[in-house]
Amino acid sequence: MSESGPQPLYKFKSFNVFKTSMFKTPLVQVEDGPEWLQVKKIFPIMNDDFSLDTELHDDMVEFENTIKLIKETWEVTSFVHHYFIFRYERFVRSKVIPEFIEKLEDRESNRFFEAVSFLYHHYQRTVKMVRDIFKLGANNGKPIISFSDNPEEAVRTKFSGSLYRLLQTEHEAVIKAYYRYDLSSYDSSNNTTLKCPNCEVEKCPRCGDWLEECSRKLKEMHVLHNILHSVILSLVSEYMDSRIKEICEGDLKESYIENLEKWLNEIILKWLSKTCALEEGVSADDKLQVFHRTILSDHLYSSYTKHRINQLFKIIIEYPDSLPVLQDIKEWLPKTNLRRYFIDTLKREMKTRLLHPGVGTSDILTAYVATIRALRVLDPSSQLLDAVTEPIHEYLRTRSDTVRCVVTSLTEEGPNDLAEELVSGEVMQPEEEDEDDWMNWVPPPKNPIPTESKTKSKSSDIITMLINVYGSKELFVNEYRTLLADRLLSQLSCDTEKEIRYLELLKLRFGDAQLNYCEVMLKDIVDSKRINQRIREDPSYNQEENFVSAMIVSAQFWPPFKDDRLELHPRVVIPMQRFTGSFEALKGNRTLLWKNHLGVVDLEIEIGNKKLELTVSPFNAIVLLYFEENTLSRRMVTKEAK
Repeated sequence: MSESGPQPLYKFKSFNVFKTSMFKTPLVQVEDGPEWLQVKKIFPIMNDDFSLDTELHDDMVEFENTIKLIKETWEVTSFVHHYFIFRYERFVRSKVIPEFIEKLEDRESNRFFEAVSFLYHHYQRTVKMVRDIFKLGANNGKPIISFSDNPEEAVRTKFSGSLYRLLQTEHEAVIKAYYRYDLSSYDSSNNTTLKCPNCEVEKCPRCGDWLEECSRKLKEMHVLHNILHSVILSLVSEYMDSRIKEICEGDLKESYIENLEKWLNEIILKWLSKTCALEEGVSADDKLQVFHRTILSDHLYSSYTKHRINQLFKIIIEYPDSLPVLQDIKEWLPKTNLRRYFIDTLKREMKTRLLHPGVGTSDILTAYVATIRALRVLDPSSQLLDAVTEPIHEYLRTRSDTVRCVVTSLTEEGPNDLAEELVSGEVMQPEEEDEDDWMNWVPPPKNPIPTESKTKSKSSDIITMLINVYGSKELFVNEYRTLLADRLLSQLSCDTEKEIRYLELLKLRFGDAQLNYCEVMLKDIVDSKRINQRIREDPSYNQEENFVSAMIVSAQFWPPFKDDRLELHPRVVIPMQRFTGSFEALKGNRTLLWKNHLGVVDLEIEIGNKKLELTVSPFNAIVLLYFEENTLSRRMVTKEAK
């Protein structure tokens, strides 16, 4: 070097070390000399032409002599050490890991096995080189600043860091395919057989052995634990999700939590232990197993609960047969932080499947009642119920026949949820805080759900909740009054005892004052039957000529009748007049105002050799009578013409 040039930092025999400022981080520039060439010979990675195929130095005598020469000067020892680190890290980052990634991307068979074998080969070579550089050790009490106290740990750290930066989703997919196949083969309860991603053969023993060998190498390099562990956990989570879906799909009546817990412990965790064991002592493996059990147990409960929530609409419809499943949801919903998902999913399902014109009002009410019963099992505080049912309330208000359907369901025979609720007679009155009932107190959820619902579900029975949808009992009472009138007028022989029983049950819900009119209506029916019987028992009353029975009502207590006019046939007018006379004789100063268009007529019609017995409206009966009269007239005219 010229005297005017940069001065060397230090001299080592026949080569000098200079500082350079070509990069932001100061590096060094070395002049070649015999000693430096000897250093590059025993550490070939310091040569610019070092490649994946370069042979490593194996002459131990020459190696020991060179190490002894380097350690004569502390500054040179430090320089060689740091320069080695620089070249070693660059080699791993720019040569080894990219080649491993390239082999993973290769579409040929054995790509995963070959990639792992390649990585393991260079891991062993790199470990040897790092062990050699560690032999420089300390000099004159001054330790070398090392990147690790252990050569293997140093290489593992570097390999893992470089892989973490370069491993992409598509590379993880390749790795997942092999381990998914291994897990599927290990799971004896799995009914779906996967093909080996390497040879496309089911349960290939050769590839199974190769995969086991690859796992051993990846564990030794700590790549499996440091980098691929999250990939494998992701794979296991996906496998568990598919398994849970397969088990629960279509079955809404049984709980599978215990079976799934057993499957997790006996299959999944054992496979993970076999695949990911660190082989660094029992303590480390025990901690890893505890970690796996904690993570995957949480995932199991979360996935199972989420899947059941996705089936919740069907589960509600199947209630009470689906009670075991509801108990599962009740247990794990608070622990999985899925309350918001629960509400959003069920509200969406309700709008999609229930709240549209294609579903009848009676079906909506049936689903609504089932929803109330099911959600009260899940959440006694009724916060979930208030949040979920508010859209149903809003939609029912838009249906013109909602009140009529509710009242009809309350009083019709046959299996019916609302009728059963009415007959049960359980009326839940609004509750106040009772300090004496502290044993039955249920704490509210930690995260209350805001709701705009005005219906107090916790302190209301199902019928009261339906009434509160409209906020008024009068609508239901008036509708019941109209419905009762229609039923009484269309069935002259109706079962008044049954109607009185329903009326008494309704009084418990709506109060006596609201239903006084209905009580008078039923009394009118009983009185009408008695009056009809007494008129028929009159010796002067000819039943063959007087075939009329009357339903006598107190007009001011009944709903307004339609003011239609119907001109009756003379064959009907005369018996009605005779009945009126008999009534006046019985009741003194009272008479009857006939509603000709209301009531029913029992007819017997002959068509050829067939006889039909029909119950028709007065209008239809009058039309038939006039047709009969016209037919007889035409027959008489025909006979006279002959």
